[in-house]
Amino acid sequence: VESEVHRRALEALDSGRPDLVRFSVAEAPELDVGLSCGGTIDVLIEPVAGGADDWRTIAEALRSHERLAVAEVVDPAHLRGSKLIFFASGEVAREVDRGDLPVALRKAAAREAAALLGSADGGAVTIDVPLAEGEAIVFVQSFAAEPQLYIVGGTEIGAALCKLAKVMGMRVTIVDPRAAYGARERFPDADEVVRAWPNEVLDSRRLGPSSAVVTLTHDAKLDVPALVCALRSQAGYIGALGSRRTHEKRKAALAAEGFTDEDIVRVHGPAGLDLGGASAAEIALSIIAEISAAQNGRDPRSRAFVSGVVLAGGASARMGRPKQLLAFEGKPLLQHVIDAAVASRLDEVVVVLGANADEIRAALVLPESGKVRVVVNAAHAKGLSESVRYGLSAVSRRASAVAILLGDQPAMSAEMIDRVLAAHTASTKPATRPVFSGVGDARTPGHPVVLARSLWPELRELHGDEGARALLAERPELVNEVRIIAAAPADIDTPEDYARAVACGAGI
Repeated sequence: VESEVHRRALEALDSGRPDLVRFSVAEAPELDVGLSCGGTIDVLIEPVAGGADDWRTIAEALRSHERLAVAEVVDPAHLRGSKLIFFASGEVAREVDRGDLPVALRKAAAREAAALLGSADGGAVTIDVPLAEGEAIVFVQSFAAEPQLYIVGGTEIGAALCKLAKVMGMRVTIVDPRAAYGARERFPDADEVVRAWPNEVLDSRRLGPSSAVVTLTHDAKLDVPALVCALRSQAGYIGALGSRRTHEKRKAALAAEGFTDEDIVRVHGPAGLDLGGASAAEIALSIIAEISAAQNGRDPRSRAFVSGVVLAGGASARMGRPKQLLAFEGKPLLQHVIDAAVASRLDEVVVVLGANADEIRAALVLPESGKVRVVVNAAHAKGLSESVRYGLSAVSRRASAVAILLGDQPAMSAEMIDRVLAAHTASTKPATRPVFSGVGDARTPGHPVVLARSLWPELRELHGDEGARALLAERPELVNEVRIIAAAPADIDTPEDYARAVACGAGI
C-alpha cells in the first residue's frame, strides 16, 4: 500500500489536514489497492508543519528522557488531528484542539495514556468513546525516551559497539579522559565524545530505564567510579567488561563503597552474552545483544543451573503419623513446600522420601513439566545426613549448586527461595542462607541453604542427623548471610507444632 499512502500524504501536505485511509481486500483488484492476505488497515496520515508546537513538545520531552503519551482523535472527521499530550505524571503537556473535545473523550484518553505509560513496554491502543454524534475513535501512542548508551573507554571494542548501537537506534556517548583513547576522529559514529572522567560525565546526566552504561577499560580508577554512578541511578543496563577475576575485584570495590550484594547484582559482568566470539566486533555484538535483552524485559544473564532438594524422608516419630500428609490449608503439608519450590527460579526439584513413601507419593500433585522428581531413600533410618547424600546423588549433573529445603516448613515461599538464590549469585562465597531477625537482636539461621558443588564432598561426610547447619557452623567464613526481618519459618515436628500452625496459618 506504500504508493497509495505516498499519494495521499502529498495531498495531506497540500491541504494541511490529516486524513484517514482504509485499505481492505479489493473487490476489483485492477482498480483498487487491496490486501492480498485479507484484513483491514487504517492509516492515519498527518501533515507536520515546520516547528509545530505539538511535535516540538514531544521531541523536547524525549531529549529530556521524559516518557509521554499522545492521544489523537481519528474519528469523527471534524475532530481529527486533535491531540492531548500527557507526561508520565498525568500532566497535560500540550493540547491541540481542532474542535470542542468532549469531557468523556478527555477522560477516556487520560485513562488509556496512564495505562500505557505505566506499562514496561508501552505501545498503542485504539479506544471507542460514545458521543452524542456517534462513537469517537482515539489513537493513543506512548513514546519512550531515546535509548542512551554511555561507553566508558575509547577502545576498539568501544568503536565496534558504537556502530552496532547506532544501528539499534541508540544515542551513543564515548567517555574517556585519556587523549589517545578519547580522540573524536576515532569514533565517527558517536553522537558525542567526551574527554573527561566518567563520574563527572555520568553524574551530570539523567540516567533512566532507557539508559545503558558499559565500562571497557579494565582500569579500576575509571571503571569503578563509573559503576558507582550507574548503580546510584535508574540505568536499565549496567555492564563491565573483563575477566571473572577482575569482576570479583570490582565487586569488592563496590562493596567498599557501601553497595549490597543485591545492588551489585545489577552489574552484568563480564558484560555480554556468551556467544563464543573473541574479536572486537564479536564482543561488541555480545554486549549489544545483552543490552537489547535487558531493555526488552528479558534476564539475559546466563544463570547457573541450581537444583532444589526437599528433605522429607523422616519417619515422623514425634508426630505419631506421617507429618508430610497432615492437612494444612487444604493440602498436605509437604505439598506447600513443593509448590513453593516449583514456583521459584530453581531449575529442578528433587523430593527425597523415605518412610511411608508410597502413601506420601500417592497424595502429592506434581507438575506435568517434569520439574519435580521423587526419589526414595531406603536408608532414611540412618538420619538426615543420609537423605542429604541421597538427594545430592539424584540431582542433575549440570547443577553447580543445590538449595536444601525442609519438607515440614509450609511457610516457605517462592519469594524467599528466589531472594536467597539471587544473593548466592551475587556472592563469591560457596554457601548462602537466610538469617531471620525477629524480636530484639536474636538471629536464627534458616532455610533454604544454597551450597555450591565445591562443598558437596564435605556434605557427604556428615553422619546421623547432621545437616548443612552443622557444616556451616564449623566453617562460618564460607557463608553469605541474607538478613530477613521476620520470624523464622517453624518446623512441624510435634502435635503441638501442628496445632499452632493450624491456628496461625501459613504466617507461622
